[in-house]
Amino acid sequence: MIDEELLKDEEIILDFANYNLKNCSRFNRGSILSDLLNGERRDVGLKFLAMHYEEYRQFTDEYGFSSDDIMFMVKQNGLILEIFTNHRSCRDIVREAVQQNPSVLDLMCNNYISKEVFLEGEYINIQNPSQTSFWI
Repeated sequence: MIDEELLKDEEIILDFANYNLKNCSRFNRGSILSDLLNGERRDVGLKFLAMHYEEYRQFTDEYGFSSDDIMFMVKQNGLILEIFTNHRSCRDIVREAVQQNPSVLDLMCNNYISKEVFLEGEYINIQNPSQTSFWI
């Protein structure tokens, strides 16, 4: 578990998590991320996950992300959407985030490297979000 005093300084937390990402076993990396996401500094855990989504893509199904979590992570790194749209269990959450806050489409348009994102039955046109269409 991460020391309570360290939890007050976001930079220290991120440095600690980065160090462990490079030097710990896969199990310990997951344990540290879990501590962050389940603790009082979930925001820092989400920021860290957004920064290192490639290394943690296998953990995305385990943490019960809300649409607010996804919005927060997209603001940190729009590429995080690739993970959620590729994990069937997360697609509904992404769709909910898009419906609750249409600006997520703008974030995707600015940050996402693909030209299109497929969500179950929903096609989002990244080049022109106003042309989003639904096909089921």
